[in-house]
Amino acid sequence: MKVFGIDISTWQKGYPYDAANSEGVKFAILRAGFSQTKDNQFETHYANAKRLGWGVGAYWYLYATSVSAAQAEARAFLNVIKGKQFDYPVYLDIEDRSLRSLGKSTLDSIVKAFGEVIESAGYYFGVYTNLDWYRNVISGAELNKKYD
Repeated sequence: MKVFGIDISTWQKGYPYDAANSEGVKFAILRAGFSQTKDNQFETHYANAKRLGWGVGAYWYLYATSVSAAQAEARAFLNVIKGKQFDYPVYLDIEDRSLRSLGKSTLDSIVKAFGEVIESAGYYFGVYTNLDWYRNVISGAELNKKYD
């Protein structure tokens, strides 16, 4: 069975939630933020998704270039989502072109460091990226043994 969901962030300010609900949206994965910055529409998107009874997940768009920076971004993510209830995982979104040249080993370490912080706080953690990154930039298949 397929379930219709959306990815929503600051780029969808003024989103037509009720119309989307009428069209069959059942869940939303919300951008909580990026780098050290909370998405300025996160609270609005969260409140409306909950109001409509949608399942909710969240993600953080990563810019960290080191393990310590990834851990700091993960802590920023936790601060933004504190007290919220999620029906779907919380994800790391790693695909920014500025990170590509760091290499697989560093990027894999960044993913793991971010994930450890999130999982230690009790969340179900997953990784989002695109197919090129999955196959060529990070060790997608290897990381996929631990993370969805």
